[in-house]
Amino acid sequence: MFMDNRRRKKLIKNIEIYPSPKKICLTGGEVRSEGNIKWIYDETISDPEGYRIDIEESIEIRARNRSGFAYADATLSQLTGDDGRVPCLSLSDQPYKKIRGVHMYLPPSDGLDEFCRILDALAYLKYNTLILEIGGGMEYERHPEINIAWRKFCREALNFPGGPQGLQASEEYWKDST
Repeated sequence: MFMDNRRRKKLIKNIEIYPSPKKICLTGGEVRSEGNIKWIYDETISDPEGYRIDIEESIEIRARNRSGFAYADATLSQLTGDDGRVPCLSLSDQPYKKIRGVHMYLPPSDGLDEFCRILDALAYLKYNTLILEIGGGMEYERHPEINIAWRKFCREALNFPGGPQGLQASEEYWKDST
């Protein structure tokens, strides 16, 4: 299907993919996405998390490894309309940064549903790192060794010259929570 440049530019602006892919070229038309996908390992893709999606009569996804396929799948889900159709295009992408992540605290049990929704959003946005901080005040019944280590650390922090603040300001303790 022939498409003039103005219409192609307008369609590209209407396609929302986060983060934006390195290269995208609309070829015109649409296809259904269900059961119409070929997954192909491709060693010629230079970045381990890179991928290529070609959509014509079928959907062909090329990646070097599972990470690339996961990010391609996230992109495909963003491209898929409510009717299950995807625009015909050629797209190639790879991460701009090697580490894309967030630092979060483990939520209390009543916040786990929201936490899972946040994790789904991070996967959708192709994040690859989660630094999960666990509160020291929690009691771990299945892992008493964590409780013992936490109590030991707290005693050492209290006995450190200047107390916990002195420890944090010293060279011996690397974390700066301020």
